[in-house]
Amino acid sequence: MTSPLELQSLTISGVEVLFPYKPYDIQLDYMKSIIHCCQQQKVDENQSSGAVFFGVFRGKLSEGIDLPDDYCRGVIMTGLPFPAVMDPRVILKKEYLNKANTGLTPSVWYALQMKRALNQAIGRVVRHKDDFGVIILMDSRFATLSDGLSKWIERFIEHNDNNQSPYVNQNQ
Repeated sequence: MTSPLELQSLTISGVEVLFPYKPYDIQLDYMKSIIHCCQQQKVDENQSSGAVFFGVFRGKLSEGIDLPDDYCRGVIMTGLPFPAVMDPRVILKKEYLNKANTGLTPSVWYALQMKRALNQAIGRVVRHKDDFGVIILMDSRFATLSDGLSKWIERFIEHNDNNQSPYVNQNQ
């Protein structure tokens, strides 16, 4: 599989492509157009062709818009969704953890935030026990990250030998 459009043609449903950060040139109007497309898709129940949505981890598309069942049968994740290192909230939290001596180090907290966003995005495809879909993790760092994924998904992980990037086979 070489492209999101190829995945979309196999699923005949919605596919999301998530990036670890938002380029500066993506404007609010773009997000409004995505929301409008989602609403329009839900209005036309007879439409059988799907769509490919591009978004960022922690954004409205990865966590906020409801895309159940056939509205989202695939998610392609590129990169690890770490919080922005220069975000003032991240800086303050790390400073607090350094001073508070809570037993949780700033680096462990930072990794937990990434894993939370990752599991949230995986949950876009599998929302209930009878749901199914494909989740593609396009980054070789995912190969060493299985301990951070939800326990239920571990048995579905398969590795692509070409680039060592795992994917989740939910058709089992």
